[in-house]
Amino acid sequence: MRRLSKATLRFSVLLVLAVASGMSGCGEVQSEEKQSNVGPGPERRMTLDELHTFHLPPDRRARILTLIFYQGFRTPDNRHNDPPPIVSLEDFFEGNKRTQSIAPNLDQDHPGLPFMYEKLKQIRARPDVQDVVVNIYDLADIIFDFEDGWPGAENVHILTSASDEDVWNWANDLKADGAFIGWPYGKAKYAPIEQGNNQWWTLAWD
Repeated sequence: MRRLSKATLRFSVLLVLAVASGMSGCGEVQSEEKQSNVGPGPERRMTLDELHTFHLPPDRRARILTLIFYQGFRTPDNRHNDPPPIVSLEDFFEGNKRTQSIAPNLDQDHPGLPFMYEKLKQIRARPDVQDVVVNIYDLADIIFDFEDGWPGAENVHILTSASDEDVWNWANDLKADGAFIGWPYGKAKYAPIEQGNNQWWTLAWD
């Protein structure tokens, strides 16, 4: 196993401190929301957009890692049942130079991060699409200190009222292995709240 560099260890310590500070702020926001709720009903969970109102590091990799740990990252396996965290398109793609961070199974057929980012932004801009987010499945690149290491994604989730045919066309354009309604590991805790007739679709890569 490759040993972590001193720079990585320093970064990890700073990240833990940043997350601890952010989670403290997160609790304060939740407390204010509790006080503002009137009448019975389940407590409203914050959304990904609300997480962005916290003070986040300007460095893009530190930013995405902070957002991931805000949500309580756990790799989905036989020991954990919590759904993976999600991040916005901007948080996943901007500053990301690691092509294999998403759709690594495509190898030489990978369309490239710039293409995927632009295509997903075009999808998100459609009037029948409410939001597009990326799930985070593992942190192997970070843990083993790979050059340009970046959190790894397995799925893209699209909140839309578009037809099945449209969604499958998007999947084909992005060379996804498939598209289906719902979440493979359960709905993310900070997923945007569905509006109107929108439903969650998943684009998946092995």
